[in-house]
Amino acid sequence: MEQAANDIHDASGDADDVDDSNDDADIDDQDQQTGFPRGPTVTRVLTQYEHHVAQILWEGEDRGSLKVITHGLKLKKFTEVPVPDPVEHWIREFGLMHLSPGYLTMADAGLISAFVERWHRETNSFHLPFGEMTITLDDVATLLHISPHGKFFDAPVNMNTNNAARAAHEYLGATLEEACAETSNNKCAQYRLQWLRDLYSRLIQTNQFECAARTYLLHLVACTIFADKTHTRVEAKYITFFFIDLHRCRDYSWASTTLVFLYDNLGDGAVHDTRQLGG
Repeated sequence: MEQAANDIHDASGDADDVDDSNDDADIDDQDQQTGFPRGPTVTRVLTQYEHHVAQILWEGEDRGSLKVITHGLKLKKFTEVPVPDPVEHWIREFGLMHLSPGYLTMADAGLISAFVERWHRETNSFHLPFGEMTITLDDVATLLHISPHGKFFDAPVNMNTNNAARAAHEYLGATLEEACAETSNNKCAQYRLQWLRDLYSRLIQTNQFECAARTYLLHLVACTIFADKTHTRVEAKYITFFFIDLHRCRDYSWASTTLVFLYDNLGDGAVHDTRQLGG
């Protein structure tokens, strides 16, 4: 009887093993059935592939090269305005001095688009014929000469038009009336780059150097590491970097924030209906 019981137990264990393998086979069959031609056959990793530009390319639809957003000409105009020593001091203290001459007035849209078509937001990497590659924190810090150390930037969740106007008044030196008019005309918590340039010139003339430094730095990051698809504006949330006492300016990890912004824009650019690329 004992031997019979053991035989039954062993048989039951074998049956369990068979059932598990069948389940795995069913999952694999399902992945094969829901895969994409010349794309992933196992879709548990690249879950958004149906929206990827590579999918429509395989179906014969070419969206063309992306329009790559560059603010080099805007930044070049800004650099023509003299930078007083007190303002230059704060630019150096923030560790962003290397961004000033590092602008692009034009970019190879075809080359960049080719790489974006290989980017997948699920893995934050380029899927190339020889394997995967990505952009690392060290790459950003080394190429742009910005700090990878410090606090990560947390964007404020309550940055509406009223708060954006108040921030421009308190930290950028704009009058409350003109700050409210700016955000009201934009109908969002954003500032026009031209408005920042005009404000900066006025602040220099009145020797308001700390406000001028904040205005210059906000314009600088908007034209370089945080260039987005608005073309002519910058989100007010980035002024949070400069809310604090300027003497604590090295607290932030500029490289990590830049890398996240770049990843987000590459992921957006890989979606098939995207026509422009920021970052």
